[in-house]
Amino acid sequence: MDRHPIDVRPMTDLPNALEAPASAARLTPEQIRRLRARLRRLAGQARGIERMLEEGHSCNDILVQLAALGQAVRATAADLLACHLECCVAQASPDSTEVAELRRALIVLTRNL
Repeated sequence: MDRHPIDVRPMTDLPNALEAPASAARLTPEQIRRLRARLRRLAGQARGIERMLEEGHSCNDILVQLAALGQAVRATAADLLACHLECCVAQASPDSTEVAELRRALIVLTRNL
């Protein structure tokens, strides 16, 4: 029996403290579309790496692909962070100097990913 070593069930049992209030800003349909596309590409990359393992590719080749997958995950996280900044934080306090500082920090973060 082939069992997946990582629990991949949906995270439906999160504590109520992590739930956003009903009035919280949400991602736009375009942001959701873009993030879903990224996640589908990540899933495709992971399936490709799994195929490489099954086909007996070299460890070096697999490690290169894993590094690329890790970079793609970090880029997706940075994209979500940017969306959060735009749709949630900036709407909460659009004239805030803190928001401007967060935008600068995000630029620095994404350049170093």
